[in-house]
Amino acid sequence: MVDGQGNVWFTEVGAGKIGKLIPETGEISEYTTPTPNSGPHTPILAEDGILWFTEQRASKIGRFDINTGEITEFATLTPSANPYGIIVDAEGDAWFAELQGHHIGRVDAKTGAVTEYAPPTEGSGPRRIAIDSNGILWFTEYNAGKIGSFDPKSGEMVEYDTSSESSGPYAIWVDKYDNVWFSLTGIFKVGKFDQTTQELHEYDLPSPETHIKFIHTDNNGNVWFPNYNNNKVGVILADMQSVPDEDMERIVDAPEPADEDEAPEEMPENELEIPAAEPSSETSATGQIIDSEDQSVGLIMIGVALGAVGAIAAFVLLRRKKRRISNKIS
Repeated sequence: MVDGQGNVWFTEVGAGKIGKLIPETGEISEYTTPTPNSGPHTPILAEDGILWFTEQRASKIGRFDINTGEITEFATLTPSANPYGIIVDAEGDAWFAELQGHHIGRVDAKTGAVTEYAPPTEGSGPRRIAIDSNGILWFTEYNAGKIGSFDPKSGEMVEYDTSSESSGPYAIWVDKYDNVWFSLTGIFKVGKFDQTTQELHEYDLPSPETHIKFIHTDNNGNVWFPNYNNNKVGVILADMQSVPDEDMERIVDAPEPADEDEAPEEMPENELEIPAAEPSSETSATGQIIDSEDQSVGLIMIGVALGAVGAIAAFVLLRRKKRRISNKIS
């Protein structure tokens, strides 16, 4: 996380510390958590200068004041809960997901009181958590192949099935339009839940066996994610998320870099191969057979060769498979 002064804050899971990097000088400072070997994980910085983080091994939530260096810990109500993802709401309260405790929890920023809420599916394994513009919490249920939502005002909790119980929902984030984006590490896809239409879509990715632990959106609506298994960074472009099939169903390889004095040749439009989309069928969580269509999404996959200095291979792929899964609130 980056604070208002440009300092970078990070957690050290193995060392049980919070770290601070000053980019201008390269200076690194470390702060040890009160509980030894706490396994600090997933930091999130609130607007008031408080850095919240989960302590996986200690089953606690950490509160770090970046101005004073003071660290306070709050124990989860469920023992051995393995708190994982964390987010902060508009009131400054910290919300967290318990991967092994199977709850969504909150730490009241004013009182320090901890509250926990259980999803409808037992043993669902909530992993990461996000929040939308209305204050609704969204979280992945890693063990159950679902995503869930929780309204703190009404107490209502709703679950949405993905295409497979073994889909492994992991990372999650909400874009500026309140679309919920999440990764499916068990089936190597990216998912999107449209709150307006109550539809859940899944997108195939160009690289095989992708493993996405984080997902985020920028102010332009582009969806960014790192691909750990393939050493790449991916983006789903905002302006390609709703383009008609006939305009998007094509794959274009990025041209080789041209000489300085030589302009790259343009590929004629009629030489692009446009594969035909074949309809398929799929069973929803309720057993209903629904139609799926091959559609495409604008994906830029930027290949980064680890350990290579200054070498970046980029390629552009404009293809998406979008699967629609009906998940309406009953």
